[in-house]
Amino acid sequence: MAKRLPSAVDAVAALALGIIATLLVWSLHPSWLPAAYRGIGLTYLSHAALLAVAILWYPLIGRFPVGRVRRIFSNGWLWPLVTITLVVVVGTLLMFGMSGGRAHVGGMSDPLTMAAILLFQGLFVGISEEALFRGVVQTGLSATFPRTLALGSLRIGTGTILAAALFGAVHLLNPQPIAMSAAQALWAMLLGLIIGYGYERTHNLWGAMLAHNVSDLAFFAIVLALAR
Repeated sequence: MAKRLPSAVDAVAALALGIIATLLVWSLHPSWLPAAYRGIGLTYLSHAALLAVAILWYPLIGRFPVGRVRRIFSNGWLWPLVTITLVVVVGTLLMFGMSGGRAHVGGMSDPLTMAAILLFQGLFVGISEEALFRGVVQTGLSATFPRTLALGSLRIGTGTILAAALFGAVHLLNPQPIAMSAAQALWAMLLGLIIGYGYERTHNLWGAMLAHNVSDLAFFAIVLALAR
């Protein structure tokens, strides 16, 4: 059983495996999935691959801080959660205004698709992405690059910043127009900095997962409300 912390080598290797697994999943054309549900189905499968990489890394190669669920708020996750919620609400409303007051959400008339998306945004996305990006990648980069940088009155680790940048960069691989992917990458990097800072301070991965799910679910709920 592995007892050491991950390193930058672990971070790069795990991220590479996660990207390769995700690309392999999206290259599939599963006939057993109805065409209407293929997109959300492949999204679940690709994130299951990310989670599998992190789960395998923990016992076999390098452990990372996880923390306890009941100590999310006592560990100091309240302010990161409040901050990320405000950022998402303000940012989403600004994007809505810049788009001319138009919001489009396709496929929401189907109850099964709606339920699958809500479950993904409210639970699975945070668990899978944070286990890999904060658990393995940020922990590994922070162990190799322990220096901290000043952002105003805050001090944040170099590894945290690098992990947030990588988190944003991988969103460029999303199967969508490049302009949309670029905007999503910048947005993901900002949220990655907030979540990463919280994880750096608390070493509680459950809080990072919760913050990620809250941000994605809040964004989806606002867009859905504006689209009606």
